[in-house]
Amino acid sequence: MVFMVKKTGLYRVLAFVTAFLVAVSAILGTMLETFRAQVDETLGTKSQMIVTAEDGQTWSAFTPPAELLKANGHLDTHKTIDHFISFGRELAASGTVLLKNNNDVLPLKEGSSITLLGMRGTYPILASGQGMPIVGPVITLEDALSKNQADFSDPDRNVWRNNIKPDYSTLETFTFDGGNMKVNPTPIAAYLEYNKQFTGYAAYNYIPAMMGFLNHDGHFDDPSIQELEGYKPDFEESFAQYQDAAIVVVGRPSSENGDYKVGGVLEGRGNSEPLELTNNERDIIRMATDNFEKVIVLVNCANTMEIKELQDNEKIDAIVWIGHPGAFGMLGVVDVLTGKVNPSAGLPDTYVAKNLSAPAMTNFGDYTFENFDTSEDPTQSIIRKSSKAYVIEPESIYVGYRYYETRYNDVVFGQGNADSKVGAVASTGNWRYNEEVVYPFGYGLSYTTFTQELVGEPVINRAGHNFTMDFTVKVTNTGKVAGKSNIQLYAQAPYIQGGVEKSAVQLAAYGITGVIAPGASETKVIHVDMQDVASYDMNHKNADGTQGTWILDAGEYYFTVAGNVHAALNNILTKQGKTVANSNGLMDADGNVKAVYQYHYAGVNGGVDDITFAVTKSNVSVSNHLEYADWNYYEPGKVTQLSRSDWSGTWPVEYKNMKAPASMLADLNGQYYEVKKNDDTSKIVFGAKNGLKFYDLAFTEYDDPAWKDLIDQMTIEECMGLVAYGGNEFRDIPSIGFVRGMFTENSGNGMQSEIGDSRVQSPWKVEENDNNYHYYLEIYATAPTIAASFDPDLQFRMGEEVGLQALIVGLPILWGPGLNTHRSPYNGRSGDYYSEDPVLTGCVGMEFAIGAFKYGLLASPKHFAFNDQETNRSGIAPFMTEQRAREIELRAFQIPMEANKYNDHAPDYWTGNADHDFGMRGMMTSFSKIGAVECTASRGLIKDIAKNEWGFQGYIVTDIGDDTDLFASVVNAGATGYDLRGRFAESGFPNHTNDGEAISVAMFSGDANILTALKEAAHNTIWAFCQTNLMNAFNASTSYKSLTTWWRVAYTAAISVTSLLFVISAAMYTLSVIKSKKEKN
Repeated sequence: MVFMVKKTGLYRVLAFVTAFLVAVSAILGTMLETFRAQVDETLGTKSQMIVTAEDGQTWSAFTPPAELLKANGHLDTHKTIDHFISFGRELAASGTVLLKNNNDVLPLKEGSSITLLGMRGTYPILASGQGMPIVGPVITLEDALSKNQADFSDPDRNVWRNNIKPDYSTLETFTFDGGNMKVNPTPIAAYLEYNKQFTGYAAYNYIPAMMGFLNHDGHFDDPSIQELEGYKPDFEESFAQYQDAAIVVVGRPSSENGDYKVGGVLEGRGNSEPLELTNNERDIIRMATDNFEKVIVLVNCANTMEIKELQDNEKIDAIVWIGHPGAFGMLGVVDVLTGKVNPSAGLPDTYVAKNLSAPAMTNFGDYTFENFDTSEDPTQSIIRKSSKAYVIEPESIYVGYRYYETRYNDVVFGQGNADSKVGAVASTGNWRYNEEVVYPFGYGLSYTTFTQELVGEPVINRAGHNFTMDFTVKVTNTGKVAGKSNIQLYAQAPYIQGGVEKSAVQLAAYGITGVIAPGASETKVIHVDMQDVASYDMNHKNADGTQGTWILDAGEYYFTVAGNVHAALNNILTKQGKTVANSNGLMDADGNVKAVYQYHYAGVNGGVDDITFAVTKSNVSVSNHLEYADWNYYEPGKVTQLSRSDWSGTWPVEYKNMKAPASMLADLNGQYYEVKKNDDTSKIVFGAKNGLKFYDLAFTEYDDPAWKDLIDQMTIEECMGLVAYGGNEFRDIPSIGFVRGMFTENSGNGMQSEIGDSRVQSPWKVEENDNNYHYYLEIYATAPTIAASFDPDLQFRMGEEVGLQALIVGLPILWGPGLNTHRSPYNGRSGDYYSEDPVLTGCVGMEFAIGAFKYGLLASPKHFAFNDQETNRSGIAPFMTEQRAREIELRAFQIPMEANKYNDHAPDYWTGNADHDFGMRGMMTSFSKIGAVECTASRGLIKDIAKNEWGFQGYIVTDIGDDTDLFASVVNAGATGYDLRGRFAESGFPNHTNDGEAISVAMFSGDANILTALKEAAHNTIWAFCQTNLMNAFNASTSYKSLTTWWRVAYTAAISVTSLLFVISAAMYTLSVIKSKKEKN
């Protein structure tokens, strides 16, 4: 009897344990399915696919190049990867900037013996740690210098995905034409040995994360010479056999979700700021200059490092900026080092002696509202969790070169108290440009020399609300080496002291020549849209009673071509009569007046032109819509904005411990929209039976009447579901034939997918037994390298290449590229964004998007807008003037959204309607606010500016999981979908609330505005899909197919096994109880 009792107890415990394991397995399975998109991305699996029966209509809208396909129609992965490697190489070479080349030490001679120094020589930073990373095989600097083939199965030449080591053992070997150099193996061996003490994220790798750089006890600094000699005692002695040149690499990472911090350095490293060289870096450079006649330093960063000491060091012969060049970009870097490519790039940012000299740096980092308290009364405190942080941006429009060049201009003219000690950080006395700035925006050398001159008068076109100028530029190669020359065309608008703030010079347009032989010339027409030169006067009183518009002041306008922004300004100053001699040396160089065109603009009736750009290309009047961007809107006079009328008196102070005034609390607490209950909604149609499928409207224009009939078929729940789950996985919409799938992705330098990971069953899909099936496609250089090329055609081709990748894997929408500008050199995401300049940023984004569309990829730029720092990025409130917002951050988005370059001519690949609008048709909003209002909920930003003023039509998604508690406000503002990666629900709305209440169809059934906005959102999203390569895959046969993955097998097996064990345990327990009862009886 006692024995039976013990057995019964044992079976009871087993039943309980196995029941618990069944529950755990089931919960795990549910979580894996809910987060399947992220699971696939992390583990490299494919859990779903869209399947379509071929009928002659599908797979014809967009197709890969025939030369990349096998005879059976499947993708030839070897040829395709070769193609990608070649483009990655060209991209990096085109974006590599030669900063210094004393005694023509570069290019290096073929067969040279090289010593490679610096940890980043062995582990170069090839991409961002997060945001724009790379995954998979790489070619290192050592490989590019000395080898001619890459073994992509080598685990030491691979970047892991999310710290999970994939299997690349089957990848094929690829050949390339390397630098044919001999590289000293001893230093490389020492660096490799040193790195063995670190594991996981702590180890040096090709994409170090920002948080790793900041938090791992400083070992992301270079090792000391003593440490290196501990591993290789003959470290220095080995130099004797590799004496032709030393190449030293210094670098810093960039990454999403982290910023550099002011003073964020480790004690004893010898630097006071994180982008300054450390003592270990200085020591290895000193060792190089002590031992080698030729020393070349490669600057391997996307953020602007402080490199004045490298510029000043006469023993350093050459400095080359290489950015983060991508998986195969070191081939392009070596092409420049060896002279296979003559460098033609220019810096996308201003390099200064001390980054803290930028006025923006006075207010950057972690600031919390003094009255943030989630437990208090919302009428007295900020209670919304995502509203605790702010940053004041009092530098006005003076960011990047707009500050340094404008202040220089005013020092030369002796105006605005520019010549003072205020703001002088690197200057020994009063502020001096040459002491503050190391290399100006656009700067870059060549192995030859060029002259650039404006030929004749520009062709001026003024008609209605359009005003353009076409300049003919003649470029002559006056040197001895063939090469390309980038063309930077700058403008200066007339400034009225105390009037609208204006930069003394600004980039108006750019281009690049072909390869020009020595002694030869090439002419190029550079197109300037005067919209990009106009100023935003936020105080202008408009005739219709509104306030704020774009203006062109009457007066003298100057246009010039030059090799960088500072040379451009000197050209203009010289044209205005200033010289080094007559400015008492305040001007640092005389300019070239032959490169300047002076244009007298009479304005309107002899005064300000407040008409030409007061109406947009979409025929909508412009006015202020972001008054709440400015702290002074809520609390007049609280914040002083920097003004060139008085540089000293308006220099930014740090705004810390700010208390949000009562007038700001409702906005910070998310009280943007009150849902109506009793509107007449009887005329708003849902659930109609019109017999249409969404693919019937493929490639139709947005305003085609059939769209109303299609969207009328959708139910309220379907419209809400399309908004609630707007990426990267979408729901079924049975009423219009839309089949669920993962249709969006988040990158900009390639697809976050393996080449064989197709979301659709296309004819060109990679065969499953293909050796290169697991080759990863996120491979290209980060954004600044692309911008540095100043090559619109190359930037267009970058879009083509990413579009081709998207077509291969069946992806129709890309969340990218990033179009935020570089407000601060400390922003961790500098690698994801192109430049400090909005015109350069916007034009690169435009070219990328239109190139991508060749293969049916809809590029959706991010983060709209004002993602100026990663610190507190989820809900931070950046405050600025509307002029600053319009001229800097928003201009970078306006250019690609309006795509004015393509109004007069379509891209070469286009065969459709000649009047087609090529403006970007997707965007991702920012985590941040604009002022006190969430960007996702800012009707002024989305509806009034993007949609109405710019004519934007298409898909607008939030950033991941942002503002799910503001559903009605987000829909009202004009957003069309939530990015809910990892929180997919096949029905219902468990992830969304509004005013603290779970959303439902009933909640909005009495609000005509929200119901109308839901239909508009559906129209925009489905129309956007209908312009993409998704139309290759859809017809009446299209279906969703769930695929078997190892993790599905694992959790299914776990559920099955634990369920079986539970049944057995429960049965044994039951039998034991019955038997025990019988024995008692």
